[in-house]
This record gives sequence, structure tokens and C-alpha cells, in this order.
Amino acid sequence: MSLILYRVNLESKLQKLLAEGEGQKLEFKEKFQSEAIEAICAFSNAEGGVILIGVTDNGEPLGVQ
Repeated sequence: MSLILYRVNLESKLQKLLAEGEGQKLEFKEKFQSEAIEAICAFSNAEGGVILIGVTDNGEPLGVQ
């Protein structure tokens, strides 16, 4: 797969996750701090999930600094 198609596919997946909102298998964290580590532990002890760092609780991307 070309790099351009991969990037488009990745952006599409991220947009879908952001629109989906937080749930049992999806967490948004603004920063990588203790709350993110707690979410990692919780997901690893459950059925797994996705954690997006640099995203507000309402799904607004902030980025990571």
C-alpha cells in the first residue's frame, strides 16, 4: 500500500473514532499522565481498547506537545 493511501486510511479511522466518542473500549486523554496509565491498566485487565492521547473528552483533537 502506498504511503498516501495509508495516511488517508489512518485519517479516516481516526475521524471515525473521534466521531464515535468515548465508550467501554475507547478513551480520550488530553495528556499522557497518570489517568492515561490507569486507562492502559484498565484496558489490559479487560477486553482491550483504544486510547487516543491529545484529544479532549468531547473528541476535539489538541495534539501532543
